[in-house]
Amino acid sequence: MPPNKKRKTEDFDDKKNRCDWNDERDKQLCQVFRAAKETAVVTGENTVKKAEWTGMAVSFNNVAGTELDEKALQNRWTILKAEYNAFELIMTQSGVGNKCDLPSHMWEQLEMKNPKTVKYRSNTVFHCYEEMKKIFGTKCNGEYALDHDDLLNSNAL
Repeated sequence: MPPNKKRKTEDFDDKKNRCDWNDERDKQLCQVFRAAKETAVVTGENTVKKAEWTGMAVSFNNVAGTELDEKALQNRWTILKAEYNAFELIMTQSGVGNKCDLPSHMWEQLEMKNPKTVKYRSNTVFHCYEEMKKIFGTKCNGEYALDHDDLLNSNAL
């Protein structure tokens, strides 16, 4: 398409690519991704082969009652991963739990590392954190490292 020509609405199927994403749908996408990981559709680095996104789109559409294509799911997953990585960066600095309680100088350092952390300075909740933590696991891997479930189930607190 020439750069000067505007796209017409009939040039693409909006219904297959647009979704009113909300917390519930995001969590449903996480559940579909987790199920795909458990059935070995998702490879070791939590990546999905291009052809497998089609099957995941079918699963998601069945659960969510939508008609999205694989590209719409890939786009949303990319956004959720970026949000998760930003929130996880905060969690590694702030200690245990879902509380983003940091001094100002640490916030400034985090914001320089990852600008997406800014939104969590006042809003201390990432709605898919627990679901994505189950997918990605803990980023600590030392001898005494505990993941989130270990901490909740232990007397360490």
